[in-house]
Amino acid sequence: VSGNQGYVDTGTDLIPVVPASTGTFMDGYFIAAQPNSNHFRISAINDGTSWSGLDFFSKEAYPDYIESIWAQNGQLYLLGQESSEVWQNDLTTGRPIRVNGAVARDSPSSNAPRSAAVPAFCTS
Repeated sequence: VSGNQGYVDTGTDLIPVVPASTGTFMDGYFIAAQPNSNHFRISAINDGTSWSGLDFFSKEAYPDYIESIWAQNGQLYLLGQESSEVWQNDLTTGRPIRVNGAVARDSPSSNAPRSAAVPAFCTS
């Protein structure tokens, strides 16, 4: 991702694919957060050059914009300006779903607004 544009490196070329402010890879999908929004998209399985307009999702619990995303251990972390959510792939559909209860929101009195600290999530 550079200059609000997502790219795929083919080994010989950098191909611009979708507008993106940040991106990650999980379970065979390339994932890109759209600039200045609470939306993210996923690519076709194992193909970062193919993006359907139907594979579009929104951070649901709070409307703040996505600042960063990352994937770890089969979970997608969406870090917003004021809140964060955890998503994972639904094994039956292959589409991402929010993990119930896996939402955190910064306190208005936080001493470190928009910090890089990751809130603790309870996902069980």
